[in-house]
Amino acid sequence: MKNLYLKRVLALLLASLLLVVVVQPVAADDTTEVLTTRWSGTGRYGIVAQGVGMDGVSSEDILGLDVPGTVIAAYLYWSGYDTTAGDNVVSLSVDGGLAVVLTADGSIGPLWWFTGGAGTFDRYAYWEDVTSYVLSGSHNYEVSNLSMDNHDGAGLIVVYENAAMPVAYVEIQDGLDRGYRGWTGDRGESAVNCFAFDALATPRPLDLTAFVGGIEPMPDATYGDRPNSIWYRTGTGTTPTDMVNFGVNWNRDPLAMLLDKVPAAAGDFALTANDGAEWDTYTNSIVINPGETWACFQLESSELPEPAGTCASPDPVLGCCSQSAVGTTEKCRPASMAGLALAGVVELEQPIPPEPIPPEPIPPVVEEEFVPEPGSMLLLGSGLAGLAGYATLRWRTRE
Repeated sequence: MKNLYLKRVLALLLASLLLVVVVQPVAADDTTEVLTTRWSGTGRYGIVAQGVGMDGVSSEDILGLDVPGTVIAAYLYWSGYDTTAGDNVVSLSVDGGLAVVLTADGSIGPLWWFTGGAGTFDRYAYWEDVTSYVLSGSHNYEVSNLSMDNHDGAGLIVVYENAAMPVAYVEIQDGLDRGYRGWTGDRGESAVNCFAFDALATPRPLDLTAFVGGIEPMPDATYGDRPNSIWYRTGTGTTPTDMVNFGVNWNRDPLAMLLDKVPAAAGDFALTANDGAEWDTYTNSIVINPGETWACFQLESSELPEPAGTCASPDPVLGCCSQSAVGTTEKCRPASMAGLALAGVVELEQPIPPEPIPPEPIPPVVEEEFVPEPGSMLLLGSGLAGLAGYATLRWRTRE
């Protein structure tokens, strides 16, 4: 009997593990990595995130990071590439105060990036739990003493609680992935990364935040705004393993949707290093349809043809690269990207319809208290006296 019970327990555990594995798809190839969950929770939570590019410098400020609530969790990320061993130690100061030396709680890498004249460069990414250092309200945070051959940048992501927020599921994923279309193995896209959540009978938003390193800044006369895109799908059941169709240009999953607008001019691609070279903090929102239980995202480094000679076969979605008019073709090269952190915030509360206005209450009927007239009281008194006299007379007659 005990063996039968044990077998049932093991079967249930195995089924649970299989369910967890299904949520996270495998990587598109062995040079990419699916991100792992760093933090998750449910509550009246929101997220703020801000980063800074640190290309060529060892210290920079994350200015005016505003946390509109109580800090629940906070993580510092930094990444770059190096010919030696990376750098898992940085310093952090708040509002110009004393800098605290931090050794990363976790490091990811080395992951080969490229081989050049100076040797072989490997990618590294790091994370540190800085919940005890981040404050509510608006504050400045300086990241310093970063030492690698090339620093992408650094970023802070904060989960906060605010009673005015709807109940939401929040998940932060991180890892080390990279893409550059056309390199060895055609590493043109990230792995597919998914968020899973409970279904609702009504539409609700999912707010996405991403830290991406290696992105060239815009505007930049030489390297800025190189082609890239972000694709997503929502649904139920089995999650996709590759929405870009690895190794086949422009043959994307027909169910995948472009997260950003189709580029029409310089600056229209999804990732543009808005925090400075070479770091991007990307934010956007999608709609989760009724009954859906997951949302998946994939980043693509796109190699678009230039107008001269090859634009007869444009990318059917992203078009051609027409930026060579600035005097260089560097901006038509694919975007380089590496070192990823994704955060998703998806509302879980069913919208509550307004309560109907109750009808006006009907006032209760109050009966007036009867008060006898003075004359009636006199008649009643005389009647009672007469009855008393009559009773006395009857009693005497019996005697």
